[in-house]
Amino acid sequence: MALGLPAAFVVAGLFSNFLYGIRPHDIMTFTIVPLFLAVVALVACWIPARRATRIDPQSALAIRIIRRCSGRRALTLLAP
Repeated sequence: MALGLPAAFVVAGLFSNFLYGIRPHDIMTFTIVPLFLAVVALVACWIPARRATRIDPQSALAIRIIRRCSGRRALTLLAP
């Protein structure tokens, strides 16, 4: 964000002919868009992290060891 916001400020001035309905340096746009992108990034990280907390670590490690040593046949026989 430290480099992106100043770069966006410069690029918005260059593309001012293509912007309809907003000024090139609209403060609301420069506030809402980074906040929206931050929320999307947090949700994109939070969903897989929450799913990962529901898995028992011991069983996940055991399945990974079995898969590495014996192949898929042992995995299907030992899976509940």
